[in-house]
Amino acid sequence: MLPVHKRDFHVFLSHASADKAAIVEPLYHWLTNVAGWRVWYDAASLSGGDQFGSELPKAIGQCRALLLIISKSSLSSGWVQQEFQFALMHQNQFRDFRIIPVVLDDSQPTGFMATVTHIKMPAFTIETADALLKALGGVNTTLQAKVKYGRVRDIYLSRTWREHEAAFAEHVSMAFADADFRLIGDSQDQNVESKRRVTQIMESCGGLLAILPHRTDEPSGTSPHMIDEIHWAAEMGLPFAVICENDAIAVPEALEDQAVEVLTIDPTLAPEQIAAAAQATAAKLNVEWREPKKRQYVFFATDFDAEHQRRKEIIRGLIERVTAMPCLIGDEIEGAGAISVQQRITHLIQGAHVVVADITADNLNTIYEAGIARGAGVTTLLISGDERHNPPYMLTDQQVFFYRDDVEMLGRVNKLIYPFRRRVLNKP
Repeated sequence: MLPVHKRDFHVFLSHASADKAAIVEPLYHWLTNVAGWRVWYDAASLSGGDQFGSELPKAIGQCRALLLIISKSSLSSGWVQQEFQFALMHQNQFRDFRIIPVVLDDSQPTGFMATVTHIKMPAFTIETADALLKALGGVNTTLQAKVKYGRVRDIYLSRTWREHEAAFAEHVSMAFADADFRLIGDSQDQNVESKRRVTQIMESCGGLLAILPHRTDEPSGTSPHMIDEIHWAAEMGLPFAVICENDAIAVPEALEDQAVEVLTIDPTLAPEQIAAAAQATAAKLNVEWREPKKRQYVFFATDFDAEHQRRKEIIRGLIERVTAMPCLIGDEIEGAGAISVQQRITHLIQGAHVVVADITADNLNTIYEAGIARGAGVTTLLISGDERHNPPYMLTDQQVFFYRDDVEMLGRVNKLIYPFRRRVLNKP
């Protein structure tokens, strides 16, 4: 069975048939067509003649999470109870598999179901939709706050995701997280062959930590892709540290000469001993850490209306969760000395990794900001809450993604920003 992060479906939608028309069908549409998630849903995923009971273990094994729709109807449904039990057994085998209960009414889950943290969703608002996306994507709220206020020291983490190799990497990572580093990595479900994407992430970091597993079937004794990542960091002039789990791992001499430190730690030590052995290396990398050459961030061009303040904060939080980058908004930018606010906004748009621009009602500020981004060659994503119509002429070669309400706006932004995802690897 595939590791959780490599599975085809983001989520399995568990529900009672009685809730299908009023709740489940609209939710499925929003998750798939608006928010961009791949959802296993019986009405869409089962072929004619399939027996659902026999397909259930296979279906859950194709998903990364289970979304459990709880209502009076579902609590009395034997199928929903069975799906929950299968999911629990699956979670015991695959710890990254998530179970996300969503309570629709005043139902009170009982038994073990009551012990799982759940989302209350009496109505589908932007707040409940955001809670759903948080649960599906996972979020570290402490690190989220640090992104918002800029109190982070990012290092790129090159490590294994193979289950049988993961424990050593996690113990070492703990020591670097305790040294107040934010550990940034490529998203696990991205194409690992993309040097351009990985080096773009590295550009936003002030160092690299490589935790090399021992692999007897590789000539170098470890992952060649991870050695490549160390080479890329060295080419960029990033300070880097390498921690190996076996003396048989051959780190190229040129890299060993450039490294802050290359250290081998016995993987059979107790977890706290592994972390303690890595602490000195973490301290050395902390000294050598440097301000990134290019701070990566997203610029959200939107209106300044007070009535949309709450929506704006939710959208910003979503962007920061998915991309692990700060999200800047024009009305919060201040001038600096002789540099006007407008000049600073222009400069920040030109330096952004990506710009999301809401051009609803042909708002002049956001259209100007989108134009600045286009002129600077910055990837620009356009959304609009208007009835479908052509945007201003200079933006007509760009696709505009329309939304009808705040919930649909949130979903559209999630789908658009998802290809720019990165992963914060610190444990919550």
